[in-house]
Amino acid sequence: MAADVPVQGSSQESRSRLTWWQRTGEPAVAVLCVIGAWELLTRTGVLPAQDLPPATVIGAAFVGDVQQFRVWEALGATLASWAMGLAAAIIVGIPTGLLLGSSRLSYLLFQPSLEFVRTIPSIAALPILILLLGTGGRELAAAMTFLGAVWPIVIQTMYGVRDVDPTTMDAGRAYGLGRLQLFTRIVLPSALPYIATGLRLGAIVGLLLAVAASLIAGGTGIGFLIINASFSGVPALVYARIVLTGIMGLAVTLMLVAIESRLLFWHSSHRQAET
Repeated sequence: MAADVPVQGSSQESRSRLTWWQRTGEPAVAVLCVIGAWELLTRTGVLPAQDLPPATVIGAAFVGDVQQFRVWEALGATLASWAMGLAAAIIVGIPTGLLLGSSRLSYLLFQPSLEFVRTIPSIAALPILILLLGTGGRELAAAMTFLGAVWPIVIQTMYGVRDVDPTTMDAGRAYGLGRLQLFTRIVLPSALPYIATGLRLGAIVGLLLAVAASLIAGGTGIGFLIINASFSGVPALVYARIVLTGIMGLAVTLMLVAIESRLLFWHSSHRQAET
């Protein structure tokens, strides 16, 4: 019996190593392969280097650009607008989703209109927002973030409430739980994973729209620096700033996933991911 213990431990360690490789190693190798192919194709002339600079040239431009204060100032402006819009979307979206999911009458009245409105691209509202808010201000980017983030939050919250197991609700009523206790002890915990997914999706869409707002309408965000580099005729700098924007989005995603894992550690999906 004692001889079986090391074998079991070694198999568990190999599974954890395999999980680490699947989560981190394989994506890293894939990225390195893409970068290597990019470098090879541009250096050999298969791809036009004047339009698509080699990866090493973009990397050098990236290193030089991140040493400039104005880049970090632009990133800070974009993130500040994004945070303002996302906070507003959370304040509006979660209560609205809870109401639509809890009330059958509200769901029947507003669900068709909600499904129609959310299919309209949020970027289509940019000309109207420019007329209302002007260009160059953080309010425009915050408003675009709000429009992009609020719909995933509302939809996910609404369906999270409606997806509560009826048997669990009946059991709660059988134990004498009131409406408020049913909501706080059964409905809200069951809907939290849906709400977390809506927050993550809304945050990423909102960040993309915050960048797009300064890209199209100008201002102090990172999008304005990207279009400014394009007008200056420096392709390597354009790609470097696009890469920086991607890193910003990846950092936001990883932060939200980490927060979700901490807050929903009790949920089955997160327990399975850790084992």
